[in-house]
Amino acid sequence: MLAATSSRRGRFAGLSHQVTQTLDYLSGLFGEVVRKVADDPQVERVVAYPSKALREAIVNAVYHRSYDAGGRPTRIALYPDRVEVTSYPGPVPGIELSHFSVGAHPPAAPARNPRVGEMLKSLRLAETWQTGVPKIHRAMQDNGSGAPRFEFDDDRTYFRVVLPAHPGYVVLHAAREATALWHQGMEHDAINHLSQALERVPTSGALVALLVEYLARTGNLEVARSAFTKFERAPGGRDRHLAYIAMGRGYLDADLTDEAAELFRAAPRPPDLRHQVDLAILHKRSRDFETANRVFTAVASQIQSDPRALHYFAQTKLEIARRTRAMAPVASCCWRSSISCCA
Repeated sequence: MLAATSSRRGRFAGLSHQVTQTLDYLSGLFGEVVRKVADDPQVERVVAYPSKALREAIVNAVYHRSYDAGGRPTRIALYPDRVEVTSYPGPVPGIELSHFSVGAHPPAAPARNPRVGEMLKSLRLAETWQTGVPKIHRAMQDNGSGAPRFEFDDDRTYFRVVLPAHPGYVVLHAAREATALWHQGMEHDAINHLSQALERVPTSGALVALLVEYLARTGNLEVARSAFTKFERAPGGRDRHLAYIAMGRGYLDADLTDEAAELFRAAPRPPDLRHQVDLAILHKRSRDFETANRVFTAVASQIQSDPRALHYFAQTKLEIARRTRAMAPVASCCWRSSISCCA
């Protein structure tokens, strides 16, 4: 009896070690997504996957899986846009998919592994029955992530928790992958990768901007224009200024100066100084010197140590002064004479 008890304690100790190691590994694997919010001095900080949701999904899988001989181990699969935690078999009879929706109240059901549950509670990894699913929903919502999904088949051979990655993480991962493909000379693959990522995060101005840039650089300006127009007309887009800047650059590189100038004037105000300066420079490149001057003047106190910004600001001022001097004689003639000399 003592040997059996010690054996069970050993198994439980090994199980608790696996759970904590897995949680520590996943916590260090995914970074924090930081983005600047327009008209707000603060930054928005989110994580790819909230730790509470990951913990509850993994602990739930360990708690409710089968430990019979030949049982399949818990599976954690990592994808660019999601994490899937799968345990075998599925839920006990009486539990249905509807019981995993927000605010649902599942019926009382016997625990498959009460001793495992006691161990997890002693480690403060689990609490009371029916608290895990609400915590997953709440953690994902608080992080700004998509809603979790819960799946099992009709024969209840498996149970899966799907946690969508935060959209900001999906964007970051896709941009990195596409950039790597582009610099390896795999231009078509980079464009396809961005197109597929946009199907998952269609509101990302950052992804649209990179797609437009690559399409324009490969001579597909009309396709780039189509991608930009689709994004421009869709509601709820984020980082919209990036898409405008990228499309305008494409126009400038194709010598479509008037189209570029019109687009830049319609561009949303960037939330950060770097892109405000970029937009001012692009106004200047499109020969819209008055708008460029207004944008530069608005950030003048913040660019005193930026040689690039000051250079373009000075060029803008000189061009405005040159144009003013060119108009001065005509204005003087019309002011001094009672006969119109401006016709």
